[in-house]
Amino acid sequence: MKIVIIDANSTMIPHMGVMIDEAIAASKEGHEITYITCGAYLDNCYGSPLKNNLCCQVCIKGYSRNLAPLESDTFRHKVLANYHTAEIDADITEFDYEFSSTEQLKEKFFNGTDVGYAALSSFISNTRNMNPLMTGFTKKVLTTMLKTAVRMSRVCVEIEKAERPDKVIIFNGRMPETRPILRHFQKKGIPVDIMEVVPKDLNGGFRKFVFKNSLPHSIEYFRKQIDDLWDADPVKARERGESFFQNRRKAEFAGDKIYTKDQTPDLLPNSWNKEARNIVIFNSSEDEFAAIGAEWENKLFASQIEGIEYIFNLVDKYPNSNIYLRVHPNLKKIRYKYHTNLYGLKNHPRIHVIPSDSKVSTYAMVDAANVVVSFGTSVGVEAAYAHKPVVLLGSSFYKGLGFCHEPKTKTQAEDFIFTEELEPLVNENIVKYGNYIMSDKGMDYAHYNFNCKRIEILGRKTPNAYMEDQELAPFEKYLIVAMRAWRYLQRVILKWRIPEA
Repeated sequence: MKIVIIDANSTMIPHMGVMIDEAIAASKEGHEITYITCGAYLDNCYGSPLKNNLCCQVCIKGYSRNLAPLESDTFRHKVLANYHTAEIDADITEFDYEFSSTEQLKEKFFNGTDVGYAALSSFISNTRNMNPLMTGFTKKVLTTMLKTAVRMSRVCVEIEKAERPDKVIIFNGRMPETRPILRHFQKKGIPVDIMEVVPKDLNGGFRKFVFKNSLPHSIEYFRKQIDDLWDADPVKARERGESFFQNRRKAEFAGDKIYTKDQTPDLLPNSWNKEARNIVIFNSSEDEFAAIGAEWENKLFASQIEGIEYIFNLVDKYPNSNIYLRVHPNLKKIRYKYHTNLYGLKNHPRIHVIPSDSKVSTYAMVDAANVVVSFGTSVGVEAAYAHKPVVLLGSSFYKGLGFCHEPKTKTQAEDFIFTEELEPLVNENIVKYGNYIMSDKGMDYAHYNFNCKRIEILGRKTPNAYMEDQELAPFEKYLIVAMRAWRYLQRVILKWRIPEA
């Protein structure tokens, strides 16, 4: 089998290590490997949105040092420029880059690829700004990301012609440098394996796993995955699924950051009234899924804050109701309006906004609530597990799994939240969800150790700096830290230069 691996940024860890591990494994199985890297060909990338020549050279050096020992007659390392043609330049130049809003950007397609979504996804991930003011600088940054997506989409045509792959492997698939690869080879019926990682602990350990011909963020794919993982061993799956909810309650590792570790167990807001109909709203980090695709667009409300405001505006109509909004802890440091404006909505004595850094217990509120309203956070699943009626008002991985009330209209949402004696919807999918998060669905490295190390500088440890098997000279370890600092600085620059609309 001829396998093409397209990998764009060696400074992204453990991404590069995962891809090299896959390449070595496939090579040892007798497959022919073409490993294609950027080589400074793209207009920018997720790791370097403000393209810098020094950063590109460090990235190129990183690939050369790690891939050179692997090269052979059946393992070739090439760069994107090897596939460039004059026709690519013409197509890139002729593309219409005009847009004046993020909604117009989402409508940009090239050769059937949602290049606008790809560009916006990279931008939001780097800035967490979902509604940027369209200044000249903003449009320049977004246009560059859009051009990257168009360029990659076009060069995929030439890669297919030259390599005739039986399979393609990429990482994540959401960004401008990868989404066009998925879309192009999907159309051609050529299998695409999308690699991702999941942390196995909070100390730099990772496992890799594969999504077949689908973005990791696909709700439809998720539904299939939870069934497959459950059916493999239902008894163990139930035990793992239960452990997800138990670990979350105990503020122990359960596949993600521990958001409740600083909360006080059993602490309810001082204003809690046991005699009222207590409605607790849990919002989510809306920016995390803001530019995935139409599947993640909210059909009832344009934004979470619009949905929350809609509920708040109904409070006078229902005098026995108290409304509590628990702001997601992941928004703690976010200074954009989709977070800060939440606190300005508190304009009624029966409306209470619990800040993202509050000591109030999420689980105490779940247990005491009459109705839980979720905009997609995993607390919605946990509330269903606690036999609470849950109303889901946003898109989520657990949308359609049958354990949330999912209103089709705003009027129905109002009835569910304020008047109906809702029954908890309890089914096996709740524990299936927990099993998916906790299951051993990933794989440890086989040939290239992509688990990460930190460096101690002046008595303090850096974030993950390099991988166990990463080929680095001693000084290059500090250079890698410098590159990670530069990546962070680019994000600071983008946030500073690009205000919110």
